[in-house]
Amino acid sequence: MSMFSFLNGANGANGANGANGANGANGANGANGANGANGANGANGAASYSGAVTNPMLVWGLIQTTAAVVSAGERTTEVLRTPNPPKLGQRDAGVRQVLAITEMLNAVVFEAPTDPNQPSASLVLRRPPAGGNLTLVTISRGNWTSTLSGEMPLIYTRARQRAERTAEILSQISPPYAYWAALSGLNVEHAPKTFEFLNTALMCAMHVTHQFKQALAVPRPDEISDLVQPIIQTPGHGALPMGHGVEAYLVSQLLLALAAAVKSPRATSLQPRFERFAKRVCDNRVIAGVHYPVDAVAGKVLGYAMAELLVALSTGNAKHQSHTFDGSAHNQGVETNLLRIFDAAFATPSATRVLNGWTIGTTPTLNFLWEKATAELADLGW
Repeated sequence: MSMFSFLNGANGANGANGANGANGANGANGANGANGANGANGANGAASYSGAVTNPMLVWGLIQTTAAVVSAGERTTEVLRTPNPPKLGQRDAGVRQVLAITEMLNAVVFEAPTDPNQPSASLVLRRPPAGGNLTLVTISRGNWTSTLSGEMPLIYTRARQRAERTAEILSQISPPYAYWAALSGLNVEHAPKTFEFLNTALMCAMHVTHQFKQALAVPRPDEISDLVQPIIQTPGHGALPMGHGVEAYLVSQLLLALAAAVKSPRATSLQPRFERFAKRVCDNRVIAGVHYPVDAVAGKVLGYAMAELLVALSTGNAKHQSHTFDGSAHNQGVETNLLRIFDAAFATPSATRVLNGWTIGTTPTLNFLWEKATAELADLGW
């Protein structure tokens, strides 16, 4: 099922998924259940009409109705309309998502590691204002054998919290829309354009995150120890950077950027709450046994960098900072305080950023989604 289907209330067939109570807790899937086309009516809704669902009774009803209300004479004298040029607003949300992802990927280049023993990968911008690519973010794993052996005791210690965190761990496997909604005071029904923008951003980040995961090839905890015993299924891709961390920090930063754009009085109060929530999501993945604490540090670095890139492509007005995660500088066996990363008063040697002012032209689809989201939020008085 597409992550994006929760925005299409017409996805009637997905309404049946709403009955899957456990799935309902999973953020985006929960939205499918709630909006899903009102259960039985979903089969007769626009999802069926568009071909997403086949309803033989509806098809036969349409055949009969057409035969009854459209005359042969009308077809011989019909004057065809001249269509208007296509607009992004007329496109399906899933189509806009694909267009936005393509725009983002066209703006950057992924540079894979050159040293297999000390792999370091970077995402660079294709088009800075004056010649040459400009590095957006670099992630290196360092000596992962040494690092991971130092991280294992932290995972074992965190495992003691599994009973008290199980509800959060399970309900945050999919992107935690319900949590973001609760924190921000927004919901899909009232702010569909905002959630479309956020969901598209998550998909953009997923494409980049998996490039880093594949290139850095850090094994999951249960791949190096049978004692971890994770309580959820271990994902089938690398550990570093933490994808859930990227998502949590990305959405937090984008919501803060949207709040600033509409001059929302919430901006100041939301910032610390979003930071604490993003950290908690990261902690939960470690507690579940599918990540090392170090993965979360790299996840925050990439999440911040991706937020900055997407705001730039959406508005053309973002400041650029080169972000770096250096695995060789990570303090092994000691959990980094995620709340202090990028805090000038508390240096984190493994996570740094350097300011480099730049501007970049907007891309059509991301700019469209941003404008719709900010207009929606302004109208809501958010």
